[in-house]
Amino acid sequence: NIYNQTGVSAYEVTYTTPNPVDHVVFQARTAGTELDYSSIRLTYAGGSLTAARTETDRVSFGGPPGTPGSGFAVSSLWDFNLAGLNASSFKIAFKAADVSVSFDSAVLDVKAAPEPGMMALGALGLGLSAFAVWRRR
Repeated sequence: NIYNQTGVSAYEVTYTTPNPVDHVVFQARTAGTELDYSSIRLTYAGGSLTAARTETDRVSFGGPPGTPGSGFAVSSLWDFNLAGLNASSFKIAFKAADVSVSFDSAVLDVKAAPEPGMMALGALGLGLSAFAVWRRR
């Protein structure tokens, strides 16, 4: 957990890979004060992207809303499509909506773009399989 009693916390996740990235799914879980969902942005050498937030879980804790120590544990995800952008390095920046956020976890799932050589090899295999079936008939 990361707490900041004196100001709004800002976060940054940086990722670099030798190959271009196709998709990035960023998941975050908070307890209490939530993230500023409008602040979540992925930037790469060619520009920046936003993605729609999908709330995957919301659980209340600590009693009725408004009582001391009460709040929500919230899990959300964002799916960024980088297909065709040739991005091999990116940064996801975001911040809390208020002070005293409990930032519980973050998960980053990165799907690499298929390499042209692998796609050609797959097409060749499919073509040879089709030829073998045709020849048997």
